[in-house]
Formats: sequence, C-alpha cells, structure tokens
Amino acid sequence: MTRAEAETLRRLIPHLDRLAAQLDGLHPQADEQGAEFRALQAMFHDVCRVLSPEQKQRLLHQWQGELQEPLWMQESKPPYTPDELEDDAANDVLAAAVQFLEHDLLHAQD
Repeated sequence: MTRAEAETLRRLIPHLDRLAAQLDGLHPQADEQGAEFRALQAMFHDVCRVLSPEQKQRLLHQWQGELQEPLWMQESKPPYTPDELEDDAANDVLAAAVQFLEHDLLHAQD
C-alpha cells in the first residue's frame, strides 16, 4: 500500500464517524447524508478489493493498535461531552473496519 493510499483510508475514518453518528440519530439525517454514507462504504469496499492480503494485514495491525476501549466500558459516567461521543463513534467505525478486514482475511485463507 502506498503512503497516498494509506492517507486516503485514514481520511475516510472521520467522515465515516460523522455519518455513522448521523445514522445513529445523534444528528438529523437527510437522504443526501445517507447516500453519502453508502458511497463511502462502497469506496471502502472497493479499496479493500485492490489491496493485497499483506497490505490488508498491515492495515489491520495498524488499526487494531489504534482501537480504544468503548465509552460504555470505561469508568466515566454520562453525560459525555460531544468530543467524547465523537471519539467513541470514530472508534466504533474503526472497530467495524477491523472486523471487516479480519473477516476478509479469514475467508481469503479458505
């Protein structure tokens, strides 16, 4: 994976975070935003299709290292700040991407 490809994937995470939060009802969702979210999902899947298994493995290890403990598992109590909620949503998106890559790599070995 080139540095440019890695940076592109890295830049997707905040957008997916924002869109996922909108889908979860944290912000009003317009049909346009739902379409944008689906387009970003499709782009992520397209990028994953062109990555080699080694590139996927490196990306998986990098993203696993960036995962944080979800808010609900932490000792802090609500109410959470908007920044905490945003970080938690970003972590959820990252966790979903990690699960997708794990699943993809597992089935590539079959």
